[in-house]
Amino acid sequence: MMTGCLATLVLQNFDPPWFWLLVVVGSIAATVLAYRTVVHQGGRGLSRTLLALRLLGVAVLLVALVRPAWLSRAAQVQDAQVAVIVDDSQSMGQPHDPGDNAPVRARYDQAQHWIHESDAGRKLSDRFEVHVFGVDGRKAPVGSEGPGPIVEHTDLVRSLHGAAARLRGGHLRAVLLISDGQDNSGRRQFLEIDEYPVPIHCVGFPQPPREGDVDLAIVSVEAPERARIGDVVPIRVLVSADGGAAADAPVTVEVAGRTLAGARVEFKAGETRQPVTLDLTPDTPGSFVMTVRVGGAAGERRLTNNAREMSLTVGDDPMRVLYIEGHLRSEYTYLRNRLANDPDVDLATFVRSANPDDVTTAGVLMDDRLLSPQRMEKLDVVILGDFEASMLSREAYEQLSAWVDAGGGLIVLAGYRNVAADGLIATPLAPILPVDLAGAAQLDAPFAFEPTELGARHPVLAITGDFRRDASMWAQSPSLPGIAAVGLARPGAEVLARHPRRQFDSDKGHVVLAVQRYGEGRVAVLTADTTWRWSRIARLAGRADALYARFWSQMVRWLAGRDEDEGAHPLTVTTDAPAYDRGQRVTVQVRRDPAAIVPGPAGSAMTPTVTVRSPDGRLTQLVGMVPGVAADAWKAHYFPDRGGRFEVTAGLASAAAEGDTRDVVTRVTHFNVRGAAVEMNDPGTNPALLRRFADRTGGLYASVDDGAAGLRIVESLPSAPRITYETKKAQLWSSPWLFILFLVVVTIEWVVRRRNRMV
Repeated sequence: MMTGCLATLVLQNFDPPWFWLLVVVGSIAATVLAYRTVVHQGGRGLSRTLLALRLLGVAVLLVALVRPAWLSRAAQVQDAQVAVIVDDSQSMGQPHDPGDNAPVRARYDQAQHWIHESDAGRKLSDRFEVHVFGVDGRKAPVGSEGPGPIVEHTDLVRSLHGAAARLRGGHLRAVLLISDGQDNSGRRQFLEIDEYPVPIHCVGFPQPPREGDVDLAIVSVEAPERARIGDVVPIRVLVSADGGAAADAPVTVEVAGRTLAGARVEFKAGETRQPVTLDLTPDTPGSFVMTVRVGGAAGERRLTNNAREMSLTVGDDPMRVLYIEGHLRSEYTYLRNRLANDPDVDLATFVRSANPDDVTTAGVLMDDRLLSPQRMEKLDVVILGDFEASMLSREAYEQLSAWVDAGGGLIVLAGYRNVAADGLIATPLAPILPVDLAGAAQLDAPFAFEPTELGARHPVLAITGDFRRDASMWAQSPSLPGIAAVGLARPGAEVLARHPRRQFDSDKGHVVLAVQRYGEGRVAVLTADTTWRWSRIARLAGRADALYARFWSQMVRWLAGRDEDEGAHPLTVTTDAPAYDRGQRVTVQVRRDPAAIVPGPAGSAMTPTVTVRSPDGRLTQLVGMVPGVAADAWKAHYFPDRGGRFEVTAGLASAAAEGDTRDVVTRVTHFNVRGAAVEMNDPGTNPALLRRFADRTGGLYASVDDGAAGLRIVESLPSAPRITYETKKAQLWSSPWLFILFLVVVTIEWVVRRRNRMV
């Protein structure tokens, strides 16, 4: 700030002075002598006027020759500055017990308390201009406590030099380093500290007493990949203890900082491994990346092996499916196994007999058990296999028809018996089917299953969401040996697949798969009952039966109405992996369900926005969202620069007004980034290193718990301000006004002479 100003006039070309005095006297004398003759020509008054004008002109010329300048000197006072470096590395998140019944805080919180609440910290702020930096060089806003202990690498020498460089040119008097002393830069000598420009004062943490040399670690985690809401999910964790000392620690399952389940593990002296089972009961559907963690034991110095990640997909209430079959056959065996392995399906099956010729079981013996009103209320989907109509009573078919009308899902697997003359055509179920069963016959002509144009876009047959890829998968699927050639599709039915051989009374192929809505429910007829070949042949070739699994999974979900649940979200966001390394590319994929209802003005353009929140709370909006391989799909890339848990939020933005967009729907997912292990390999304290810094630079060391020592550090700091002077020079001789004055004088003199006839 400015404290004073002194101004003086100097003549820059007035050397030697006696010479310029002679010039001035000579100029005046010559001018007076020259104007003596004017008295005789124009009188004394005119003479004096012209003389004064000529002397003024000469004076202006003399001023320009001696080059006068106006010098002003201002004093500026700069307060003494202190750089405070607060170690915000991950090891500073470890607990610190100050003793004397004081509250236990994290080391980082204790450092912040020292700055803002202690007597030494307050006195420091009163006496100095304080600048606070993190260990990675970031400058903290005034009064801010920073994002917390999140930095994954500690280089104290680099931090010290960075703070000094940021304040270069200022009145830096000292640097105060508050740290646990755990430098993991790999340096051993720290020779750079010897040339540090100012004293380094250190506030450190004492080494805690070590009660035992034990290292706890998560060896393995076993848990199912999928579960349903309300299920008890057993998570089997194997914990190891290295060191031989007794230990007692909590084991928890966490997601997004929230503990979902927990237990304790106890090791007696000499024990090395202990299994523990955590019972998790999920209450929210979705895909989660969970962390299984064992708490650090007293004195444990290595914490990087105390946690492992696991993925769990939680589904909604299961779809309850009843599969009724006439006899054991390959289609039944494969389909039963497929649905039984689907965690979202609760399957019940009934097979009349193992022998296809055994038809002794009459419908009246099973209707009360299989299709009772109480059972039907709980069912979502019924699958009718191949059997003659007499296997069930007429009342059972009527009840099935009414159940579909009320919202149930029914699929008929057409075979040799159920489409024959004594099959379903004669039952109350025939009118609700999407095809006419009259004149049905077997067509033993192998064919490749090929969806129609409508079927390619239907939820049942859209396997990957990419039309070209789906078409390739269906084209490469194993051929089916034949179908039950039924009649034409009924009005309102949707034919999803056809046989290449045309029907006699149509220019279209025979129906292979047809669906329709009936009342509140849904009905499907599949005339090819050998889809099991999609599974068996793929497995024999050493491939996964993904096509078979996806087809039946989507078929059951469509029949159950799960593809159009009111709770279905119009937006999904996923990443290509649950966990990554630092710097590894993360591909974020966003997909919008075009059939889902999105709030907002009708017809407004919906564009996806994706924001990534890092562990320190920093928000990054991903730009350059490019369309994916499927319609209504986008993707973008992100490169994490630190470890921890990242949150991805995707939104659909609606144009609310010109230049204004608002997210009307959002979806959140998470991914983890494996950070550098060195920071937590040894999360203890190293006060000896801090003492070394202080001794070699002329500073002092104090424990964070020693208030008196902290005050001695602050009182030892020189607080005298630095006064600097700024000199400004204003050149008067080169001013344009001086030149204008000379022209005015000369002009006036010439005008006076002209008016008096002297020129």
